Amino acid sequence: MIEQPGSHAGTPGRGTPNLPQPVRIASGLWRALGVLWVVGGLAAFMEVGTGANGRDPILLVMAPVSVVVGAVTLTLRRKLARGSDTRIALTVLGTIVLLFGVFGPVLLLVLWLPLVAPAIVLQYRPMSNQWFASSR
Repeated sequence: MIEQPGSHAGTPGRGTPNLPQPVRIASGLWRALGVLWVVGGLAAFMEVGTGANGRDPILLVMAPVSVVVGAVTLTLRRKLARGSDTRIALTVLGTIVLLFGVFGPVLLLVLWLPLVAPAIVLQYRPMSNQWFASSR
């Protein structure tokens, strides 16, 4: 069901509301990112545990960071989908991750940019703004 601008099909904060399409898509993108970060962190833990890369100190640091960032993203995403305005926190988190991709391995930027950028833009679309404003 596609929401029309100006309609308030769901009431934020009451269970799982009928989300406007931009918020629904942004929420799905944040979910995908959170899962990727958790799975990537766990895979890095397993690689460190097997000694495949020796005891790479970067992996020893980045594995738990990735799991924590993924868990925080999933938590904020869940709150966003339930009507809490966590858009600023998700935007800051996504921007930090993109900056890490810019100054780190380019492969990370290539993987994250197509998910983070649209998620940030969609959560600030006019329909999204109206929906979050109705909860105030």
